Amino acid sequence: MLLGKSGLLLSQPFLHKQWDRRFGGMENDALSYLLKDEHGNVYTIGNSYSGKDGDKSEPNRDPVFKTLDAYVVKIDAQGNKLWDKRYGGINHDWFSAGVITPDKHLVFAGITYSGVDGDVSQPSRGANDYWLLKADTNGNKIWDKRFGGTSNDLLRVLIQTTDKGFLLGGSSYSSIGFEKTEPNRGSSPYDGQDYWIVKTDSAGNKQWDRTFGGTKNDFLRALLQTRDGGYLLGGHSTSRSGADKTQDNWDTIQNPTTTDVWLVRIDSAGNKLWDRSLGTTLSDEISSITETKSGDILLMCGAFLDDGDKNTGSNGIWFVKLEASGNAILHQSTLNMGSNMPYVYFTADGGYLLAALAYRTDNLIGLPTDRTEDCLGQRNTVVLKLDSNLNKEWDRTILTPGSDFDGYAIQTDDGCYVVANNSRAIVGGYKSQPPWGGSIDIFIMKFCMDTISGIGSSGSAAIGFTAYPNPFGSALNISITSPQLTQATFTLTNALGQAIYRSNETQLAPAYTKTLDLSYLPKGIYFVEVETPTDGKAVQRVVKE
Repeated sequence: MLLGKSGLLLSQPFLHKQWDRRFGGMENDALSYLLKDEHGNVYTIGNSYSGKDGDKSEPNRDPVFKTLDAYVVKIDAQGNKLWDKRYGGINHDWFSAGVITPDKHLVFAGITYSGVDGDVSQPSRGANDYWLLKADTNGNKIWDKRFGGTSNDLLRVLIQTTDKGFLLGGSSYSSIGFEKTEPNRGSSPYDGQDYWIVKTDSAGNKQWDRTFGGTKNDFLRALLQTRDGGYLLGGHSTSRSGADKTQDNWDTIQNPTTTDVWLVRIDSAGNKLWDRSLGTTLSDEISSITETKSGDILLMCGAFLDDGDKNTGSNGIWFVKLEASGNAILHQSTLNMGSNMPYVYFTADGGYLLAALAYRTDNLIGLPTDRTEDCLGQRNTVVLKLDSNLNKEWDRTILTPGSDFDGYAIQTDDGCYVVANNSRAIVGGYKSQPPWGGSIDIFIMKFCMDTISGIGSSGSAAIGFTAYPNPFGSALNISITSPQLTQATFTLTNALGQAIYRSNETQLAPAYTKTLDLSYLPKGIYFVEVETPTDGKAVQRVVKE
């Protein structure tokens, strides 16, 4: 996007909000994953402390202490809730991932701390265990499976494999016992998180499990099945070389708790082929792994220093392409969005859709950023579209007046986008519904993008245009300048693209300012459009506070 000094947007995709919704109850509710089906329905997958109140149709499994339940909401393409379900037992349970199976059913994965109770059919193995649950399209449970060792096992990711089975991944403190067949690699009980993966068949029956780790803590965050039937495991690690880890971190002396990215490649039976550490002398993390058409490995990471393996000249989201053997770095680049680690979705055109939590620039102490829109609140979700070569196409900030949490985005089959986060923000920006009881709810919206043409056929700023102050309270000034200015059409639209004000004015001077009294409008996002016969059209986004 090109942003001139006047605020003119050239070839900038124009956000048309289709709808927004808030889902949850009177306590805190949150999503950890977004999923869509072939009919355009969207599933928010996460957890809830709420009882049967607000939008939530089922009571908490523990009505006295209100422990955490897994929570799923199914929404149609128009944003209407089709159903919501809570899953779990009397103790804490939550989902962090999900897939749609070839038979069109739903499989959710997460953690259970409950014993045999409610939807949990198998006893506890040690403490928190991996939990896999299959449901039909109406959310009714078909079966559930539990996997664990003698201590805490914390699932983070789930993928469906080419044999229609599943690979579950996360981190484990457990030693040998129950479903865990290999010992913990840690040097002490407090340095004992290892990568732990469990392979099942399509019915959720365990086929094998594997543990990979160094002598400290290793946190698995991403899984990928490769074209040869093997797997890539990605996460971050505080371990030095030892056990399964063959390379030291970049900073193991000054601060042994810093993390580097740690990648492990295994064959289809779970046998380790190689491992590779990547990072800087500060903590580095990984968000996703993909395999390119040529078989290279593309990692999306986060790094905030330019040393060690990183030499891009800037900080933020760190893209690293490795050769298939994991040895050589073929390419690396960065985008600084002033954000945390992104959630990554692969788009229909071979590109990438990233969503992350971003901070308002006055909180970043002058940190440079590749974002083109600031936050309305202290923290908002930013959405970023990249092409297949990692070139940025556009970015959008999902504006609310609060401090939101997390960020998730998917592309819908009609080419639009659904974005979600966890928010307790009041009404404002793109958010049209208040939170239930002031608690954290799931906030989700759909938007489509149209390209706005720049000024003039060549895209040059022949007309000077600005709307101010921005944000504004009651009055908004619109100033335009052009040597050929005699006539202009002024249009104000809301975030849905609906025209609120339109005026065609003639006999204008080369420099002209008009003031609109907009005290009657609710707080939110608006777009000012100015069009002249000689200079074309310009659009600027404004915010009413």
